[in-house]
Amino acid sequence: MAGAWAWQAHLLLIFQTAASPAADRVAVGLSWLGNYDTYVYLICVVLIAGGSENATDLAILVLLGMVSADFLKLFVASQRPFEVLPLRALYRESAAGSAFPSGHAEVSAACYLWLADRLRKRVGRWSGALLAAPVGIGLSRLYLGVHWPIDVLAGWVIGTLLFLFTVRYPEFISGQSQSVSIFHVSSRFWWIVLAFAAGSCQLGADTVAFFQFTIGLSVAAWIGPRIARARSSRVLLLRFAVAAAVLSAVDAMVNRLGLQSHAGMWMAIASGCAVLLVGLLFAAADL
Repeated sequence: MAGAWAWQAHLLLIFQTAASPAADRVAVGLSWLGNYDTYVYLICVVLIAGGSENATDLAILVLLGMVSADFLKLFVASQRPFEVLPLRALYRESAAGSAFPSGHAEVSAACYLWLADRLRKRVGRWSGALLAAPVGIGLSRLYLGVHWPIDVLAGWVIGTLLFLFTVRYPEFISGQSQSVSIFHVSSRFWWIVLAFAAGSCQLGADTVAFFQFTIGLSVAAWIGPRIARARSSRVLLLRFAVAAAVLSAVDAMVNRLGLQSHAGMWMAIASGCAVLLVGLLFAAADL
């Protein structure tokens, strides 16, 4: 057991010897890319470009990764490297809870595998370049000294398995039997699992906020006009312009009403309103 920890400590020290101001900035930037709140922006881009169905599927997949990572952190409760080793740890505010597994690595693996899978028909093998994102995010966590190598490896494996189990395998089964699998990420089954998890374990603050965002997004996508995939680059640019105007208006309203103290609840309401408004505008303009 001591040998298992020794090689991990040795690897972390190698990363520490490669430290430089430029590398620090790159590592912090990559780690920010894997922060839970950053996925809100990514899902908004998917909503504009890929439609409400794809956006809600990705949001639920990301949320499942966050919740499972929080559950495992509570169950394993391992210390972070900077708590037991004399390491230079950066960006500690992104290191909430225990070390195992790396939520950054797990969620990014599931998310970018989904994106690569969806873009494969359009760009072919080039979609595989997206997998550099979870690799970079995971390595940045090692460089920053906030995770052990085993945490990052486990995150990558769990995120990959989560994608395969909730996306690829159910779609393969559906293609064979012409029926929708209960385990597909869009099925009601996962909302039951998420509701049970939310009531039975203490989720992190970022996970709770994203949970509320996903609820708002899903409800608005269900009751509002369906946003279809963008048909051309012109439509895509128009959508981005409309969405930017809507989000600016929502942000101005938040600041005026002073609701920053209820960020999680407001995120759910604002995301729902934004999706409804964008959907109505897209439908009215036939975008």
